[in-house]
Amino acid sequence: MDLEWMNKARQIFKKYQVLFFVLMFLLISILGVIGKHTTATMPRWELVSFNTANMILAGDHKYGIVKDPPPPYREPNYFTHYPNGPTYVLLPFILFGVRDMRLLRIVPLSIAAFVISLFFFYFLKRSRSQINAVFILLAFISILLQPGIIGWMAALQSFSYQMTMVFLIILAGYFIQDVNYIFLLFGFLCGWIGYDFIPAQILTMLIVRYIKHSQVNDNFINNVFLSFKEMLFGVLGVILAIGSHFIQNALYFGSFKEAFLDLFGAAEARMFLNKGFNLNPTFVHYLMSTNAYIEHNRPVNYMFLPGRLPLLLRNFWIFISWSRPIVLIITLAAGLVSNIITLYLNKLKLTRYLLNLMIVSILSISASVAWLILMRYHAGHIWLPRLFYVAYINIMVFMIVANEKPGDLEQGS
Repeated sequence: MDLEWMNKARQIFKKYQVLFFVLMFLLISILGVIGKHTTATMPRWELVSFNTANMILAGDHKYGIVKDPPPPYREPNYFTHYPNGPTYVLLPFILFGVRDMRLLRIVPLSIAAFVISLFFFYFLKRSRSQINAVFILLAFISILLQPGIIGWMAALQSFSYQMTMVFLIILAGYFIQDVNYIFLLFGFLCGWIGYDFIPAQILTMLIVRYIKHSQVNDNFINNVFLSFKEMLFGVLGVILAIGSHFIQNALYFGSFKEAFLDLFGAAEARMFLNKGFNLNPTFVHYLMSTNAYIEHNRPVNYMFLPGRLPLLLRNFWIFISWSRPIVLIITLAAGLVSNIITLYLNKLKLTRYLLNLMIVSILSISASVAWLILMRYHAGHIWLPRLFYVAYINIMVFMIVANEKPGDLEQGS
């Protein structure tokens, strides 16, 4: 497909690519500021993070952990159950006098805008296919129109950083050849930021490496093995992050046993609640005392997927209600059409493409629902439906890569 206007557009892009990136960054940042005021984010949790940072700087902490969560939260030992990374990010800025929450939002907003801009800019820059360049721009627009992504970029707690890590994992995971230590670092950061997105982020490592390997290699078993092996470095990073948090808790409690019962007891309660062994009865009592968890605690066997299907459907419905589903559908349909055209023009195998599309789709959907299945009593929060974006982003990337001849994206233009 050799259209003259596309050639001219590519030449203009090459000539002014730095300006193009800056404009992408500014556009996303502006939409992020606007979106923050139009999207139902979680200011209550953000206020906890902000207040906690101020308490730590005032010396009201023990080994970096605040004893009781500041208003408006009331969960017992809140900061021994969740990583404090997003709170620690705020410390140097508050220390140097930035005490306005609106100004502090610039930090997560700028990081998210930079990573998302770099993500699409780099795929566009490396693309050699004109039809793919059009699809990448369409995909970029589809992300801009998603309040569940753009509207949460300025969030002070984990909500912004978690989605940003998904884009960063894919970007580095595709364009960097040896990702073992990169994934180790990213896994640690994911475990340091927040737990909710960890299954999705780790499976995204597997997916992006499978996409990369399968583009140039037909050996399915080998592709899966290599991708899984590389993903394990991300898993190790998460283990190190949780391990460091566990040690911090042990210092806080003065006992490894008490730290174990508290942290892993909270995780066990989130997974099974009254069906568990009650390692942390205080936390179980807290969960059972809240209306939301009483409502969810019905005589259904939530150990298995069919029992959890209503919750998955509920979360998916919330996701649809605040996303722009028609934009997502149009973008994926356009990607499918562009992929078929690319296969025809380059005389590539349709069966191989369909097999890889099916595998990536299954893995991507699994990435989006893994946390909702594992943590039945931590799956009702309003921000968790954003996990379904992870499936969309991964499938979108597969379609971007499928629009190129094998090896073209790595070589660039």
